[in-house]
Amino acid sequence: MAKEQSNYKDTVFRMIFKDKENLLSLYNGVNGTDYKDPEKMEITTLENALYMNMKNDISCVMDFSLNLYEHQSTVNPNIPLRDLFYVSKILQGLIVKEDVYSSRRINIPIPRFYMFYNGLKEMPLKEAIDRAITECIREGILSDFLRKNRAEALEMSWYEYNEELHLKNERQIAYEEGLEQGLENGIKQTILRMHKNGYLLNQIAEVVDKSQAEVKAVIEKEESVLI
Repeated sequence: MAKEQSNYKDTVFRMIFKDKENLLSLYNGVNGTDYKDPEKMEITTLENALYMNMKNDISCVMDFSLNLYEHQSTVNPNIPLRDLFYVSKILQGLIVKEDVYSSRRINIPIPRFYMFYNGLKEMPLKEAIDRAITECIREGILSDFLRKNRAEALEMSWYEYNEELHLKNERQIAYEEGLEQGLENGIKQTILRMHKNGYLLNQIAEVVDKSQAEVKAVIEKEESVLI
């Protein structure tokens, strides 16, 4: 059984937002609302509890939604699992007077999870792109387009990045081939390989650092030999 501790130090995030007025401001900012009365909010943060070295930062019930806010300065892929523990514990407290074995359905607030990240390590690319799209929609930046074409926008951004990464890899291959076979011969082999794989002249020229005319000349010379 996990040992409970009660003397852990509050983070600045918790210190700021355990105040109802500040927390209401956070809620309004995240949800685009303009509630004025902080007394309509019920704070449900797990106070003075540390379970399995995990703590709940801030949570509250407002407008029949259970909002859990987490602040992270490091990437942690287990946040969803931790949130599951938190929301289960909080809901137990909210329905403590209810009979879970009753034939009547117990209504519970809708859980909503938010994470504020200010670390230095980059997020996984697809997650970062998806988050950027979400923020654009929330801020009204191309919101109609992105709502209708979210999946396509995500995949296109991902593809464009991968294409750039692939071209960088091609440059590295060209460099290695140049060392092994001699610079000019290595560049020639790279041009012919990329041409065979369907790359455009401008793409090949960028990789081998030659003009399009030079690239075209190498290709035409090789094709004339094969005729």
